Formats: sequence, structure tokens, C-alpha cells
Amino acid sequence: MSYIPIRLRTLYPNTPLFFDAYIQVGEKYLLYIRNGDDISQDRIDNLKKKRVRRLFINSEHEEKYQEFLDARLNQAMSDNEQSPNEKAEVAVSIASSGVEDMYEDPESHQVFLLLEKAAEGIVKIVGKKTDVLGLFMKRVRDSKAEPIIQHALNVASLTSCLAEYLGLPDKTVQDLSVAALLMDVGMIKLPENARETFFKKRQDIAHDEWKVFATHPEVSRDILQGKEYVNRQILELVYTHEEMISGEGFPQKLTKLSLEQGILGLCACFDRQVTFHGMTYKEALEEISINQLGNFDLKLIKKLKEALKVQSLE
Repeated sequence: MSYIPIRLRTLYPNTPLFFDAYIQVGEKYLLYIRNGDDISQDRIDNLKKKRVRRLFINSEHEEKYQEFLDARLNQAMSDNEQSPNEKAEVAVSIASSGVEDMYEDPESHQVFLLLEKAAEGIVKIVGKKTDVLGLFMKRVRDSKAEPIIQHALNVASLTSCLAEYLGLPDKTVQDLSVAALLMDVGMIKLPENARETFFKKRQDIAHDEWKVFATHPEVSRDILQGKEYVNRQILELVYTHEEMISGEGFPQKLTKLSLEQGILGLCACFDRQVTFHGMTYKEALEEISINQLGNFDLKLIKKLKEALKVQSLE
């Protein structure tokens, strides 16, 4: 029997599981929760105290785990008794698990399936709702995840909200969300000292640092290329997420971008100011509207402002 890990945070207290869950002790896997049973909040808290972050399932039950996540997302969507804050927590728990797993094992199909589920959760719970985006981003900030993970989650939620506001097809919204979660995965292939450049302002990056940093869209694309489960649209969005219509972007210095490319680049720029540089949402909008105006389409900037206002995020 082979086992695959699942993150503890994706389980929900007092909700029956669709699979057996095991805990690893040394080289052995011991049955911890039986299929059909649930896990109490006390048991979850106890595992956290012991710094247990993952349980394991039989690899043959991978589809059952995906069904469990589907059910959890659908419940969060339809349950009128769940507060927007609780819905945001569901989306963050699944999404952060998907991104963290992808950064650890970007070659895994199983990990990509979880990432897709994460993107779907963001679209359903954040993109298609109002007044949830701010709660989601607060939950992300409070999660204490690595800043690069927080950035991916925030950009996925922002692109979902903006794309939904613009009335784009569901498939396009989903692809944008997945691309946002994947866009910086190339960082794992860069030297340790080069990773710090992700958190610097562009004008503060030294020439030698820039040469390495500017390769990350291509490295991200190369990691994903050839995977039959990653479609061409997602690959293209990952590769072009740093491009700007001013030609000041990279790696191709494009001056024409599709609407989808513009959405991802704009949302990534907005959240970079918030997550990496500590700006408020208002300050980040001012930065884009004044100092980044020539880099992004003015009409799209206005639409972002409108979408954020609808989400009560200004």
C-alpha cells in the first residue's frame, strides 16, 4: 500500500471523511480516522500542538479526497449559516495547502489537482461573492505563510474578482486563478540569495540580481511545460505575468497584452505593493494610478478600482 500526504488544515471538524486517514509514526502508517468518521476540533488542536501538519491517505483514495474537498467548497458556497469569514477560511485553507505543496513538488500531478481545487475554491468563494475578498486577504495575512505564498493567494483572489467583474467566461477565470498560484514557482530553482529580490522594489535590485530575477517567468514556464495537465493558456499567462504595455516588463518586453495577461500583471503589481512593500490598499491603488500608469491599461486600472469598491476593498 502506498500513501500520499494531505495537509491537516484541509480537514474540517465534525465533518465525515470520505477516506481512511493515517498518521505516520517512524516508518509505519497508523490508522487515525476511519472512512465515514469525523475529526473533532480537539483532535485537530492536539495534532497542531504536536506540530503534526499532515496526515496520509491511501493513494487509491486520491479521488475520494478530491470529492471531499469538492463537498467542502460546495458547502461553504451554499450554507447560508456560514459567515463570509468562515467561507474565506475554507478558501484559504485549501488554497494555501495547494500552493505550498506545489512549491515542494511541482512535478506532481496529484499536487496540481489540489492546486486546481484551490483555484476553484477561490473563484467560487471569493470571485463570485461580494465582501469576501478583504476577509480572504486578511486570512492570508494572518496565516503566517511565506510572503511569496501569500502573494500567490492574493493575486489569485484579485484576478478572480476582476475577471468576474468583467464578465469573463468561467474557464478563463479559472485559468487566471491557477496561473496566479503558479506564476512564481520558478523561484524554487533560483539560488537562495536571488530569492530575496522578489521582495525588493524594482529600483533597489542590483544589476547582477536583476539578471537572475528576470529569468523566473521562463523558469516557471519550463517547470510546467510538457505536463499534459497544464494547458497552453496557463503556461502563457505564467510566462508573461511580468510583462507591461510600456515594454518595461520581462522577459520579452512586450508592448501588447491580451486582456487576461493585463489582468494578471495588474493584480500582481497591486498585491506586490501590499504584501511585499507594506502599502495599504488605498496606497497601492495610488501607486498604480500615478507611478505605474504607463505600464498598465488605464481602462483596466479603472475596472480594478471599481471591482475593489464592489468588494468593499478600497
